[in-house]
Amino acid sequence: MDEIEIISSEENKTKVQSLSIEELQNYKRELKEMIKFLENEIIKRKDEKMTAEKFFRN
Repeated sequence: MDEIEIISSEENKTKVQSLSIEELQNYKRELKEMIKFLENEIIKRKDEKMTAEKFFRN
């Protein structure tokens, strides 16, 4: 499994302080899109797990 790099709070604060307002807005949008993607992926995997469990129960 590939590792996902988690940005530390301190690293994030440093990055944010150097960004312009426009860059901050873009960064915020990208983070929101990533959160939405992750939420959808979690839902998808839970559904797949439930389907597999139902299949093997029968």
